[in-house]
Amino acid sequence: MSATIGVVVSQLVDDRTVAAGLAVGLSLGAMQVCRCMHPPGGGTATFAVLGCATVQAAGFRFVILPTIVNAIILT
Repeated sequence: MSATIGVVVSQLVDDRTVAAGLAVGLSLGAMQVCRCMHPPGGGTATFAVLGCATVQAAGFRFVILPTIVNAIILT
């Protein structure tokens, strides 16, 4: 959820500083609504916005690999 929010905000907001804050805030808000607070999710949203050029180029593939794959491995 947080990775998806981070990627969407990254694509919609040009200023990376504003986008990072917005992504974290929206991620924490979504987690609160879903009653599944997990603070590292804010870091995932931040990484989707402020990550290196490879992460930025990946776009929504960042949500699938590594985020979902890592969650499956951990589960």
